[in-house]
Amino acid sequence: MIRRTLSYLLILGCAAVVLSASRATAQEIDPQVAWAALTQPAFDPEKVATVNNVTLERDRAQIILRTGTLAFARPVNGRVFAAAFRGTGVLSLAPELPLEVQQLKFHTGHAALETEFKEALFLFSDSTLEEVAGQVTFSSGDVAGLQKLYQKQTGKLARFGLTWDARLLHAALSKNPEPYAFFHAELKTDKYGWLLFDLDNAELEEVQVAQWDDKWRTLNFWCRFPRGGRNPVEVFQQPVARDAYRIQSYALDIRVDKKARLEGIADVKLTAQLPGQGVLLFSLLANLRVSAVTDASGASLSFFQPKDPKDRGLAVPYLAVVLPEPTRAEQELTLRFTYAGKRVVTKEGSGVFFASSFGWYPFYGLGKPTLHNPEFVQRYHFTLSLHVPKKYQAVAVGNKVKEYKEGGFKVTEWTTGEVPVAVAGFSFGSYNVHEEELEDGTKVQVFVNRQPDKYLRDIQRQAEQASIASGFEERSSSGPRGGLGGSPGPDARLASLETLNPARLGGIMVKEVANSLRLFEHYFGEYPYKKLAVANIPWSYGQGWPSLLYVSSLSFLDSTQRHVLFGGRLSARDQVNITDRFRAHETSHQWWGHVVGWKSYHDQWLSEGFAEYSGLLYALIRRGPKEFLDGLRAGREQLLEKDRNGAVYDEIGPIYAGQRLSSSKHRGGYSTIVYTKGGWALHMLRMMLMDFKAQDKDARFIAMMKDFTHTYYNKAASTDDFKRIAEKHMTQSMSVDGRRSLDWFFNQWVYGTGIPHFEVSYKIQPEGDGVRLSGTIKPSRVSEGFVLPVPLYAYQGERSVRLGWVNVTRAATPFNIKLPFIIDRIGINQWEDVLCTVKYKN
Repeated sequence: MIRRTLSYLLILGCAAVVLSASRATAQEIDPQVAWAALTQPAFDPEKVATVNNVTLERDRAQIILRTGTLAFARPVNGRVFAAAFRGTGVLSLAPELPLEVQQLKFHTGHAALETEFKEALFLFSDSTLEEVAGQVTFSSGDVAGLQKLYQKQTGKLARFGLTWDARLLHAALSKNPEPYAFFHAELKTDKYGWLLFDLDNAELEEVQVAQWDDKWRTLNFWCRFPRGGRNPVEVFQQPVARDAYRIQSYALDIRVDKKARLEGIADVKLTAQLPGQGVLLFSLLANLRVSAVTDASGASLSFFQPKDPKDRGLAVPYLAVVLPEPTRAEQELTLRFTYAGKRVVTKEGSGVFFASSFGWYPFYGLGKPTLHNPEFVQRYHFTLSLHVPKKYQAVAVGNKVKEYKEGGFKVTEWTTGEVPVAVAGFSFGSYNVHEEELEDGTKVQVFVNRQPDKYLRDIQRQAEQASIASGFEERSSSGPRGGLGGSPGPDARLASLETLNPARLGGIMVKEVANSLRLFEHYFGEYPYKKLAVANIPWSYGQGWPSLLYVSSLSFLDSTQRHVLFGGRLSARDQVNITDRFRAHETSHQWWGHVVGWKSYHDQWLSEGFAEYSGLLYALIRRGPKEFLDGLRAGREQLLEKDRNGAVYDEIGPIYAGQRLSSSKHRGGYSTIVYTKGGWALHMLRMMLMDFKAQDKDARFIAMMKDFTHTYYNKAASTDDFKRIAEKHMTQSMSVDGRRSLDWFFNQWVYGTGIPHFEVSYKIQPEGDGVRLSGTIKPSRVSEGFVLPVPLYAYQGERSVRLGWVNVTRAATPFNIKLPFIIDRIGINQWEDVLCTVKYKN
């Protein structure tokens, strides 16, 4: 899956340090001096005020400092950026968008927020100082306590990677800071702990309220919306409109030595969008320590990055680069980044390596915690020269154009050619390679490690220890023939584990992936690349990069091995999920994420939900209807389950909330709702489009999906964009309100929550040569305005026919049909057409 995990939700610690500043710039202050003053601000004893109902209005929010003491920091480059407060105050927020009301109510129990705080700190590049100055009288005072408060709180969050240092530098050294002006408040409340409020012009959703969970070191996003009453559907139509620059291309030279230390040189061509920017902000894993940044002339530039966190994760892996002079609109720049580090590539066994799939080259950043992820909006041209120890093989995104040996390294050169892509990745190791060529010339390649990785060996050890601890050897050896009858004896068990080698199934894997490509070309359109390479990785997850899949080594094992490894705990459905559905899910990301990207985190279900359903489609063709329907039913059960904190998954929030659905208390919200319910939404559209009388029952669904991939080929799409495509292909029965609109569907299933329960009461009475069918469908667990076309099926023994659709509203909906044939019973959900639960009465 394209599991672009929110790294700032898995926080592992850092503190900001100056890395280099080797060239005087045209700025009014030396960057090193500015950085030191911003990261360790000195508070001004002449800027202290006793406050009385000082009010700061920020869109739908209001912060009132009722009583207490407020102090400001000294100016940096002529401007003040920080303040601290101790006393009593209140934060009020009244969102108006339905999503934000729902989310705030879910997290707090209230549709509006009003909470008191006793301590606060403020970071800003807007008019905060001027607003406060108009309401107070400054005098001399002791600032030691407030400065300590500021340093303690910002220092604590900085250790976990939550810092605005890079944005403060940007504000201090830019001639045109207004496009990126921001206001950030951290408020200590008795009820909720620390709350973080932001209004940031750099974001399309400028207003945000989040809670910092100190125990789990996680940001919980309560509200996030555009200022001025606008809707995200509107603002994200131009998702990179506010980006300071656009990256055009990458030329990467990457070397990984025998100790898995990565050295990189990245030449990045970009075009400035905003004039007057003195600092450009990038994102790069902080384990990679930058040694130099130079411009096209070779001149060294000052840069700043966090301290090495000694691990892979960091909340804000920023890299701030100070330019010699502020940008001009549409100015073209080329920057060279030189960096190196450990832990980005790790050795996971003999000849087994794991290379981090993102963050190993600089990409666009905002220098602060954000849900903004433009890497899947934009497309770039990549060239990559990859150096690995010469005894290993390497594979990367794009097409290999050259391979040779140089010293102790094998060098392969790769290019994405004429088709720009969103991201690049690579893998290497001691591989067996399997290959199959499709009818259109596409090459499917599987690079599989010759030896098992540490992850599989750990599972093996646990299985062996569990076997010994349970007395398995004694029980199995007591039978006649040494345990060869009935359950396997210890020798058979260990023999299975000794063959724990992913390479054994490389040939099967290449055929399965090739078949997935064939199926998805039929459903979704032409595969856009010349090859699809698959590399196994440790652990139980995967990622789909353009022309390169990272697939869990578990999926390379056969069912017997997995059965032994997991002590028989895997059901038949689990086995399919790990193999057929998992591989197909990752393969389908070539379309969902790369052929078509997503415009915002709201729209990521167009990737993950679609991929989840693609995996089910492959299970349908590969395994048959039972496996397909069982997968849908399991997903419905999960959506209706409660998580560890008692929340029904479906009630956490709608699909459109995206990554905000996961929080410290509800960690599975995103994956359960976006993946599972997102897949269900696509399934319901498919079933409404299905023509049971046609030779190709899926023809209308296929036409819709191919129209979508053709219209947004190598572009990013939004939920509203997909809705417009779906409306082009909708049938008459889908026009529930007489309009050619799917507002009703998306409002209920994507923008809203709720899984209906239907009580179906009916009678079948003889009439002439047939029967009279009458009854009602009564819904519950639905909101005001609910409407849904529900399919009605009639059965004669094992045979069935879809009679048509009943437009069920919130009230009990009657139906009365004369049928010219005899039937035994009826049903409304033969193919799980609708995400619902059903009870029948007759």
